[in-house]
Amino acid sequence: MDSISRINELENELDDSLRSTLGRIQDEEKLNDLIIEQQKIVEDLERRIVKHRRIIATIQTRRNFLVPRIHSVWPPEVLAEVFLNLVYEYFNCEEMYHGPYSWLKATHVCRYWREVIMSHPILFSYINYPVRDSQHLEEAIRLSASTPLTIRIGGIGESCLDLWKTVSPLLSRAKSLEIPTPPNHFVWPLCPNTICLKWRVDTSIVNKPSQKTVIDVLRNMPKLRVLTSHLGTLGPVWIRLPIPSTLTTLRVDHSGTSCGFSLEELGVCLSTLKALVVLDFQGLDPSSYSSWSLASPSRLPPETLPLLTILRLRGTLRAVVGFLNLPLSAVSVDVYITSSVRTSENEDLASLSRAMRAVMQSKSSNSPGPHIMTCSSSLHRLNPYVMAADICGMSDGELHDQEIPVFRVHFSHYEYDYKTQLTSFAEAHNNLIYEFRTMISSAQRLIVVEDISMPAYADLIWPALILHLPNIRSIQMVLNGQWTMESDETSVFAMAKLLPTILDFHHLTELDIVWKTDLKPKKPLLLLLDNLTKSLSIRQAPTPKLETLAIDRNLLALVSEDTVERLSSLVGRVIQK
Repeated sequence: MDSISRINELENELDDSLRSTLGRIQDEEKLNDLIIEQQKIVEDLERRIVKHRRIIATIQTRRNFLVPRIHSVWPPEVLAEVFLNLVYEYFNCEEMYHGPYSWLKATHVCRYWREVIMSHPILFSYINYPVRDSQHLEEAIRLSASTPLTIRIGGIGESCLDLWKTVSPLLSRAKSLEIPTPPNHFVWPLCPNTICLKWRVDTSIVNKPSQKTVIDVLRNMPKLRVLTSHLGTLGPVWIRLPIPSTLTTLRVDHSGTSCGFSLEELGVCLSTLKALVVLDFQGLDPSSYSSWSLASPSRLPPETLPLLTILRLRGTLRAVVGFLNLPLSAVSVDVYITSSVRTSENEDLASLSRAMRAVMQSKSSNSPGPHIMTCSSSLHRLNPYVMAADICGMSDGELHDQEIPVFRVHFSHYEYDYKTQLTSFAEAHNNLIYEFRTMISSAQRLIVVEDISMPAYADLIWPALILHLPNIRSIQMVLNGQWTMESDETSVFAMAKLLPTILDFHHLTELDIVWKTDLKPKKPLLLLLDNLTKSLSIRQAPTPKLETLAIDRNLLALVSEDTVERLSSLVGRVIQK
């Protein structure tokens, strides 16, 4: 028994010894892993130290590096102009602009920047409420000195009367204001320097501005010249409010609310704004069309707005026609139709063209410069054309350097029964072209946009264009739209078959074919290029040779090299885009 007990004890001691040895081995392995991990950390820190030492050395060598370059390249007036442009850009684009505080930080860039910034208080005059740091705002206002302020107030309303009271002392210095509706019990201070007011109104809120609030705000701005507001939320009563006669720009948005006033009431209101140059009226949709006609035009002066230059209207077709029947005249008329133009409205289309022409012609006798007319619509499915679109091929800025009158028109809508209405719609377009034939006859450039996803009716339109646009020298054909495998190829086929007719413009010297879709239906495009080659080859005197043909290089890739060479031999030069 003693031997057996002794053997058991030895076995237990051996087990304990083995467990202890294994434990020490595991601890050593963990320790080795920990050592390796710490070594990696040390190596990483050493690499970072080397990197940061290199960065610090670079910074030390380049410290004040900008100062001599700014001194030598950018004089103070140029640097100040750069800063001012940044202010205008960020204040107009950023929802939350904290410019004054940015300029406080910019004064620490270098002594030169500080001198330039501090010498231009206007940099601190753009204020955005609410503010993050009132102490920085106070410093910015102090540095703005007596410069008129541009203030944008956002995110405060009826429940923030204390914030309105904080802003109130600054309103008397405001040159330009962008505000939400103030609380009705907020006493609006006198703003003798304010010339621009943008009044944001949320039509979905319950607390809309009261008539008293609007009157209080407008009467305390005796020098107001630019007013932009959603006054339509007040209902028809706004038309009888004391709108300042000093206004040169009036932008009224009636979207979401019907015009509950008569056309005569609107005419009487506008007749008091003798200094108005720009009139922008959005959301024309009368609650009663019977009141939207001039029953007694004798109540209005012969010319309601003698200085009016730019007229922009957005609304239903009949409302726009009614508005244009006011005794108005303008150099630029921009009309946007928001209702579908149906067959039954052809009479309104004719009325629109006559009204627009009357507005333009009444101005032309007093202003011999260029006259711009634009008529467009968001309802664009039926008519893929931009008829006489940008007919002189110039931007609005370039138009003012020209001496030729300009007419642009774009009618379209989302009707699904488009096939039954193509003829009537083309007829309406031809009527418009005929109405304006005397004004567009001098145009030298024509841009036609073809939606390839819709059937074309170009063959119904081009004869009228050729007849009434005899001086066209340049045509740009834009083929765009979303092409699908199920799309009808009628549009491209029609354009291809029309090429001989299009090339009948006797003074045409430049043709530009633009393809604005990824998928290219090969069959109709080959027909287009083939007809183009044939049409060019049969052009004879007195028709001049086509000097320039600009075409998508991907379209030319569909045809053989012989065809490309043939095209090149028929025109002065081929530009592959």
